[in-house]
Amino acid sequence: KGMNIVNVQQIDLTQYGLAPHPAVFELDIQISKAQIPVEAMQIITWLQDTSWLADLDDIDHANYLACAEPTITKLCQMIIDEYLSASYTPGKLKDDLGEYLVSMNAQEALVRAFTHAKIPLAELWKEKVTGNPGFDFHTLSTSDIIVYGEAKYKSKQNGYHDAFNKIDVFIKNNKMKREL
Repeated sequence: KGMNIVNVQQIDLTQYGLAPHPAVFELDIQISKAQIPVEAMQIITWLQDTSWLADLDDIDHANYLACAEPTITKLCQMIIDEYLSASYTPGKLKDDLGEYLVSMNAQEALVRAFTHAKIPLAELWKEKVTGNPGFDFHTLSTSDIIVYGEAKYKSKQNGYHDAFNKIDVFIKNNKMKREL
């Protein structure tokens, strides 16, 4: 796969005058521009993976599919049209696919680095077809703690500032409890 984990380290919160708990980790990943079409195909596979549904009862299974199907169809078609067509310019990445790429790979990095379990992409089970109004991805830690992730991609600058601002708003609005 085209994603490499290049750095994992725990941040010493006491350097910032904060309590040492909860633990905060920096996890840096690298994705090659040449891998964008491959990553686009991985996103389609990721979106369409419903193997985890076997653990749900019939009502939850049907509910998820009813909510997810329009989004999966729209996102897969967008990816095919923009990144898997003959008109694709190598190395070009638009912000919309970039955000999915960040979500998918951030989730995968947490699985690889910390053995988290994946939870389906939030975009698929939220109330909107695209542009979800909450956190972008989730994982389940080995301690059964749900981890909430916010993905941002900017082609001309890093998205940290926007992501941290969005997370701050989500925390103030108790999005974690609403999504639980």
